[in-house]
Amino acid sequence: MHRTLLGLALMASLPSAANAATFTVCSAGCDGTDIKTVVDMTSDGDTVEVDGGNYAIGTKIQIDNLDVTVVGVDRPGGGTGRPILTSSLNDMIEVKGDSVAWIIGLDIGPGDRCVKVKDTATLYLDDVVVAQCVRNKRGAGLYVEDTGATAIVTNSTFSLNHSTGGIGIEGAGSAVHVVGTFSA
Repeated sequence: MHRTLLGLALMASLPSAANAATFTVCSAGCDGTDIKTVVDMTSDGDTVEVDGGNYAIGTKIQIDNLDVTVVGVDRPGGGTGRPILTSSLNDMIEVKGDSVAWIIGLDIGPGDRCVKVKDTATLYLDDVVVAQCVRNKRGAGLYVEDTGATAIVTNSTFSLNHSTGGIGIEGAGSAVHVVGTFSA
């Protein structure tokens, strides 16, 4: 109940725009089957809904100078379970520029560095699982690179992430805020 209320409160503060659109990702019958391709279609204030299922990320998902939300959904007739993103890429998801991005209800990993925030971007992670991200350099699970970048993490789990130059969550002179329930 508490998680639902916090999630609703966070959703109420999401960016909005007069012409905001909702795009969908699923195995068939949606705007696309590839998360990166659909995210690239978005404009400020848009939402990308990702159906449950496994998504192999072949090209880095970049959110660059956009206010966008990527949320896992359980749509009738859609995929089953939570969306699971896997990849061997460095930086599976990168939020940069002056973006304000929300990632809600996704499982991210296994992969190399799974999530990176840079420049003056702000990333909100809510109800996200980041697991089994392994990197030979810094910040395997979540890496907040620049002093102007911020990550705010709520109701999320980070597990089995490892990097030789640091821990699974790292802010290199930047801010990582943890609010509410967090498991590591």
